[in-house]
Amino acid sequence: MSTNKADLAELKVQMRAVADALGTLVKLAEIGTRSSYTLKEWRERHGLSESQHMKLKRQKRHPREMQCGEHKDGKGRRISREADLNFIRDREREAVDEEEGASPPARDT
Repeated sequence: MSTNKADLAELKVQMRAVADALGTLVKLAEIGTRSSYTLKEWRERHGLSESQHMKLKRQKRHPREMQCGEHKDGKGRRISREADLNFIRDREREAVDEEEGASPPARDT
């Protein structure tokens, strides 16, 4: 009987993990249908922290950003779906170049 309790406890943990994963997938699916993303949404979409995003900016490897509205503090900045897709293509190209031993070219912003 104790094995059944242990099995049920493990199953409960696994079900909680599945529920969390499904919640994340639903959230990402909702974000993925938008025409543009806030910087926070974009970072969540790619699993990046704010510091990782800033590192990409310093390396000139970040997606194009657009200013929306009157916010001068960066809160009105967004990334279009097209810029996001270009970012993904650029990272995929870098991965292929790395596999082939070539160094990736710097991107103009």
